[in-house]
Amino acid sequence: MKSRTKINFRIKYVLGLFLLFSFLFFFLNISNAQIVNASKIDSLHKVLNKSKQDTSKALLLCDLAYETHLYNPKIALKYAKKALSISNKINYEKGRINAFYQLALIYKGNGDYASALMYLIRMEEKAKKIGDKKSIVNANSNMGSVYIFMKNNAKAKQHYEMALKIAEITGDSSLIVSSLSNIGHIYSSMQEYEKAMEINLKILPFLEKTNNQYGLGILYTNIAQIFYRQKKYDVAIRYYTLSKEASLAANDKSSVSISLNNIGSILHEEGKYLEALDFYKQSLKIATDINDNRVMLASSQSISEIYAILGNYEAAYKYHLQYSSVNDILLNEEKTKAIAEMSAKYDIDKKQKEIELLNKEKEKQEAVTIVELKRKNTIMFFVFLGFLLVVIFSAFLFRRFKITKAQKLIIEKKNKEINDSISYAKRIQEAILPTGDEFSIAFPESFILYKPKDIVSGDFYWIGANPNRHPSIENKNGWKLTNPLIAAVDCTGHGVPGSLMSMMGNSLLNKIADTYKISKPNEILNQLRIEIVNSLKQNTDNNNKDGMDMALCAFYDDKIEFSGANNPLYIVRKDGNFEKIKGDKMPIGFFTGEQKSFTNHEIKTEKGDCVYIFTDGYPDQFGGKENKKFKYTPLEKLLCSIHKKSFADQKQILNDTIEKWKGNNEQTDDILIIGIRV
Repeated sequence: MKSRTKINFRIKYVLGLFLLFSFLFFFLNISNAQIVNASKIDSLHKVLNKSKQDTSKALLLCDLAYETHLYNPKIALKYAKKALSISNKINYEKGRINAFYQLALIYKGNGDYASALMYLIRMEEKAKKIGDKKSIVNANSNMGSVYIFMKNNAKAKQHYEMALKIAEITGDSSLIVSSLSNIGHIYSSMQEYEKAMEINLKILPFLEKTNNQYGLGILYTNIAQIFYRQKKYDVAIRYYTLSKEASLAANDKSSVSISLNNIGSILHEEGKYLEALDFYKQSLKIATDINDNRVMLASSQSISEIYAILGNYEAAYKYHLQYSSVNDILLNEEKTKAIAEMSAKYDIDKKQKEIELLNKEKEKQEAVTIVELKRKNTIMFFVFLGFLLVVIFSAFLFRRFKITKAQKLIIEKKNKEINDSISYAKRIQEAILPTGDEFSIAFPESFILYKPKDIVSGDFYWIGANPNRHPSIENKNGWKLTNPLIAAVDCTGHGVPGSLMSMMGNSLLNKIADTYKISKPNEILNQLRIEIVNSLKQNTDNNNKDGMDMALCAFYDDKIEFSGANNPLYIVRKDGNFEKIKGDKMPIGFFTGEQKSFTNHEIKTEKGDCVYIFTDGYPDQFGGKENKKFKYTPLEKLLCSIHKKSFADQKQILNDTIEKWKGNNEQTDDILIIGIRV
């Protein structure tokens, strides 16, 4: 698992991949995402209605299928099938080829890859029959993309190479470049970086010949990504710089901003925080100028993280607020777009019927208006009279309650300000917590039961990368995680004081794992104790005993390493046997006892064993008939009884059990339980 800093770097890396895919489809003239163009569709319908030639009708129906296939595939399917029917009727090969292509796009978009391949094969056969080489290239390129979705790189490569072979025969430079780009992407995804680089260098002369600065900017970005994957960061930065310069020449400010952000991300990962800040801020300024919200989101988040690492929490909070503001804007934009797309799906006839019904209803309303008006006038007279009496009485009461009301408004305003501040603090705290995806990628069978007592929490959970292990887990987006370090942490207090400690603890854990490269759980706890004592200036002369309890695990293929500060590790073996590994009876922070090293435990595991770490909030919850603590022994028995169930069921059972136990009592403390099946 990677730390949050490295995971956020991968988010910027997705921006680079966006440039790669935009480069591929720019030359193929294929749009993977488009906003519904209602006026264009209306124009096509008008031309279609006036058209008398079947060949024109077939091509116009294909155009309608293309314009509607992304947001209304059912309608697009009707257009494409009708175009194919007309083409078959008049034996029109060009119409068949176009109809097959539209059908393939529709089925590919719906995930029906078998049908998509069938129509692309038929498209290629017809194109060969009439010698339409451009359509042959297009068919093979799209077959390659279908096989990419099917995770069959070998087949995809075969079709991309066929497309290149035909494109070279045509001499069409745009087809050659698009085919080379597809092959380069395949080699890169297969980690055959030398071949990927060789392909990209073949593209370079085509772009230089036409002085295509926009294309050069994207090509340099692709090359930079290859060097980055090989951890050749200096060379990657050099090519990102070339990409920035080419994008400047093309007046492509968006790509300039992305290149600056990617350079900042590499420096960020290398721990060169001040240099990274400079590039992030340049990127943020350009993105702000051109209102590029997605780059603004990435840059402001990264700046906030670096300031948090550097201990400048005021600046970190400032940029996190900017990140949150941009994120809200993006969410609103997505909602607006979704509403617009749904509105476009309404059928015109249905709308017309609704209008007719409304008109009839309006006529009925107008018929009773005169009668209703007289009745309403009478009612309004008595209402006005009553209102006048109420106003007179209210004026009398107003004088007596004026001071009380003013005081109430002041109190409500202050309460709102306090609650708003705490809510902002909650958003910051949630932002530093690992996402559900990060757990599910590392452990497909896992759960997190997290129930803060107040708006913000003194408990938190943490995932860090084990720096001494090689990558072993890969998610669908391509970024990798190492054997993870996972912690359940209970800071002193709860609410706002506890949340401040939790943010400090999270930052220090990232620093120890990423900067100090420490992977042994007990060594991490030892170093964390030093960092806490130094940060809080704790010694025998003051009364500052703030700190934290923790259960920390490092997961390997056949074992777990565990170290605990007051908190234990529970293992329920797949055969039902229960094991409890106790933590050391000392906190992470200053205490008057002997400052000895924490113990590192190694526990052998087998596939199917269930591992549980938690804070003391669950066993310490008061409730039941006698209003006592839940305690640890009932928790152990409960875990043993449910360990074979799915983790979604386990989480639900644990939550239902503690809620029933709590009854009408207030929650005693923050609650956190993490369950993992190895």
